[in-house]
Amino acid sequence: MDKSKPSGSGGAVLNPRTTHREFMGFPGSVAVMTITTIVLYVWYFSCNETAGCQLPVTQSQWSAIAAHAADCRSYVSLEALAIYTMWWSWLVVLYFVIPGRTVQGVVLRNGQRLDYPINGLSSFL
Repeated sequence: MDKSKPSGSGGAVLNPRTTHREFMGFPGSVAVMTITTIVLYVWYFSCNETAGCQLPVTQSQWSAIAAHAADCRSYVSLEALAIYTMWWSWLVVLYFVIPGRTVQGVVLRNGQRLDYPINGLSSFL
């Protein structure tokens, strides 16, 4: 028996596999992530209090952007990373500790449903 067809469904395929991919599939997704990251870093390093955000970016601005990007200590904070890691770890602890009702997710291809504890509001409070 086909695992994607639940019994008693009249032959209808439950949650069929996706055949169409957005953004031309994997290469397009990688391109969107890469281009978005590059644009955000260019904006971050090219905009400042004195010159504002001037477009197009000149050769001297590209040199300054490359110099700033090479010195990651100017925009990476170990303190912020530590705080984020502690916050994320606290959420993991709350996921297992705080009680909440359990709901079932969507029907999977094999006809099963996974259980998810819903305790987001309790974790927030």
